[in-house]
Order: sequence, then structure tokens, then C-alpha cells
Amino acid sequence: MSLVFPGHCFAADESPETLIEDIFAACMESAGAKDLQELVWYYADHAGSNEEWFILSLRQQYPGELDFSEYRAAYEKYAPTISEKSASTRLKAALILQALGSKSSYIDKAAEEATGAGGIMTWIYGLHVLSNGAKSSSHTAESVIDEILALQLPDGGWAVMGDNGDVDVTAMALQTLAPYYSQEKVKAAADKGVELLSLRQKDSGYFASFGDENAESTAQVLVALSSLSIDCRGDARFIKGGKTILDILDSFKTAPGQYAHTVGTAANSSATVQTLYSLVSFDMMLKGKGSLYVFGSFSEPHAERPVKQPSGGQTDPADPDDPGTDPVNQGGQARSLKPWLYGITAAAAVIACIILLLLKKRSWKSYAFVLIVAAVAAAGIRFINIERPSDYYGSGGAITDPIKTEIYISAATVAGKAAHIPADGIVLARTEIVVSKGQTALDQLISAVRKNSIQIENRGGYIAGIANIYELDYGDLSGWMYRVNGEFASVNADEYVLSEGDFVEWLYTTDLGKDIGNEYNGK
Repeated sequence: MSLVFPGHCFAADESPETLIEDIFAACMESAGAKDLQELVWYYADHAGSNEEWFILSLRQQYPGELDFSEYRAAYEKYAPTISEKSASTRLKAALILQALGSKSSYIDKAAEEATGAGGIMTWIYGLHVLSNGAKSSSHTAESVIDEILALQLPDGGWAVMGDNGDVDVTAMALQTLAPYYSQEKVKAAADKGVELLSLRQKDSGYFASFGDENAESTAQVLVALSSLSIDCRGDARFIKGGKTILDILDSFKTAPGQYAHTVGTAANSSATVQTLYSLVSFDMMLKGKGSLYVFGSFSEPHAERPVKQPSGGQTDPADPDDPGTDPVNQGGQARSLKPWLYGITAAAAVIACIILLLLKKRSWKSYAFVLIVAAVAAAGIRFINIERPSDYYGSGGAITDPIKTEIYISAATVAGKAAHIPADGIVLARTEIVVSKGQTALDQLISAVRKNSIQIENRGGYIAGIANIYELDYGDLSGWMYRVNGEFASVNADEYVLSEGDFVEWLYTTDLGKDIGNEYNGK
């Protein structure tokens, strides 16, 4: 059998628990954490940096075993900073808070305002949030189910655009409908969706999205089937070329605990985390522990975080006041306005106290108020990153092993529609940018905008705005996309490693790419 189906036998030798542990071991090594609790604390220090799904996976794989209190508090502060225009992102944030037992009012607010506000994905995530107890005066689980069923396409699938069901969107629709499968209308729709996924699976066993056979699509299908209590190992509809979905997922592994977007490429975080939570979902199904996105009651132990002691006179690298290496001009001394601002704050407090003395204000409360205001101002300066425009702009960082690339940024689809948008839509004409070998499309973009004083909002590798032109500004399907040498990429910009001579174009779309040449019909 191992000669006939070597991939199948290799994957079968590793239980989902082992694969899950491998991924968390790789995460701990990357974070410098000795155990899973330290990993949670590490994520708490980086809340809002695309670590949410690792946290959700930890919560579901080890319920009641880890203290999430620090992460929960950090994420409760982060969630309100998400743009109100990012409806699906707000719902995802609400879902993470629910998973961690948060009682934040943000959850109900997101359910009320964001559900259905941005197309199919906001209905899908809205139903997840409502299914876990969120309250809304405008939506109920039943009303959202009806909306999702009404969006099902004739072929049995769901898609963001076009007339053909998309693998990823169909799988995610099935995930959110799974808790309601006992309802006749849901069962009929879900069964059609499952059949579409089987038809979309290639004879080789792989699933593709936007043309690429990839790990993320495979992972979403595994979550969908597991949520519907379908064991992919024994269902003939999902065994192609003698391989199960687990075998296919295993083919994207680059090393223990690391997975790539496409076979033969480098590992990346998106493929790894989606593989992780799909394995968690599968493991939950095998153990009868329910669905990935149904959380139930929440409990956690109390764990005391040890205080790190400074050693060797080195400044904590996470310290925002560290005057060491400038992340932009590496090797040079970072110039900070903070010492000046501390001095101005202290001087203002002294002057205020002198004025109080001259006015013969004798109450200690007046002086206490001045000191409290000064302390609050100092705390704000301490935790806010403040740079001179000249420090931030004008440099793309030190270059090692240089390669020449080119970049172009255009919002021609919305040219002249606002005062801050150029009349021809060109934000940056075709420009040569020298980057270091091994750097990504995101590194190139950051270098370009800094050298040319162009505003950018980067959310962990996802570009939400350039030149103050943001996603969703011109419709639910508007935002920035990029292509390299004429081909649209299927990974985030921080995962696309550039080569000598690459030409990267950042283009603003109002129709999820259809208006800029990225025609996709779901086939």
C-alpha cells in the first residue's frame, strides 16, 4: 500500500494532534516561548497583528487550560480601532472576543452594524457572531440564515462575485450554516454546497481558488466538512487520485509545523494558520467536541506572568523609547521627539504650578490635578510612536545584496472623484526601487511610499489604504490589489518575494478586480 499510495500512508502516520502540536511548536520557537502559556502572552503583546486565528485555535484545542486574560484585555482595546467601513473585519474581531469569553459591548455593536453591511462574507461572519449569543435589534440567526440561503447560486455554491460558486466562500458558508443543519431548508442548501465542493475538487485531489491549487482552500473545505460531521477520510466524494483531503493538505508542508500557499514554495503564516485551525476542526469532530466556530461556555485558569529582568544593560527591544536600532535606517541611531515632549510636559506642569502659586491657590487638589494631567500626558507619550516626517519619509532602509525592481501605484478607477485623488489617478508613476534580495512586495511598497512621502495603512501585510484612498471608500468591493509582471498575486504582499526586474503594480478596484483586469468567475 505504501508503494501505491505513499502520500496517503505518510499522512496517516501522523494524527491531527501531532500535526497541531508541530505547528504550535514552530510558533513557540519563532516567538521564543517555552510553553503555550508564554505563546499566549507573546500574542497579547502583539494583539491585532494577525495572530487572532492562532489564539482561536489554542482556545478550541486546549479549552480551559490556558489563561487568555491578558490577550483578551489587549484585543478589547484593539478591536474598536478597526475602521467602521471594514464590516467583515469587525465581525471577525467580535468572533474572537466571543471565543475568549469577553463581555465587551463591541460584540453586540458589531453584530448590529456590520452584519450584512458588506456582502456575503458579512452575512457569514454575522451568523457566526449571532450563533454565539450576540444581540441585535435588526438581525436574528434565522433572518441571516435566510439571507445566506437567498445568495446561494444555481450551481449550489456561494461567491463574492460572479455566477459560479467559489470553493472558499462556499466552504465558509457551510461552516456558518452547520449548526442549523437539522433544519430542512439548511440541509437542502448545505447538501448542494457539499456536492459543489466535490465537483470543484480536481482529479488530483487539489482545490484551487483564483487559479492556484492552494493550502488555504483545502483547509477551508476541511473545516466545512468537519463542521458538518463529514469524515473526509472515508467519504468517496472527497477521495481523488487515491488521496484524501488530509493527504492533499500534507503536501503543502515544508517542514514540521510549517505550510506553504502552493506546493514547492516557501512556508507562510496564512497557509500555516488556516491549516492549523482546519486540523483543530477535524480533531474536534473526531472527539465529538462540536464545531470550530461554536464556543459554548468559557473557563480559564489564572497564570501569573513572570516579570522579565533586564540583563547586560540592554534595552528591551519592545520598548518604544529604545534609542537603539532604527527599524527604518538600520544601523543608525533613531532620532526621537519623545525626550523633547517629556521636557515640554514637565515644563508645562511646573509653569502651571507657579501660576497657581501666583494666584494664591492653596488647595492641594489643584496641584494634584496638574500632576495627574502631566502623568497622563507622559504615559501617552510613552506608548505612542512619534516620529518626525523627515525621519519616517525619505528613506527606504539599508540595502544588502541589492536587486532592481519597479513599482507603479494607480487609482485610475476613481480618478478625480475626490480632491485628494489625482485627476489621472496616478499616485506614483513607474519608478525604479532597489530592494534587498529576499524582500517582498510589501517591503518594496513601504520603501517606495517612504521615499515619495505617500501615506499608507498596512494591516499586517494587507494594504487597507494608499494616499488616503481606502478599501470600501467606493463600494463594498473596493480596495487595493497588486500584480507582479502582469499577474495578480494570490498571497498577501508580505509573502511575495521579489526577483530582479519584477514590476509591481498597485491598483485600486471598485469591483473586486473586474475593473482592473482580474476577471474571475469562480470556475
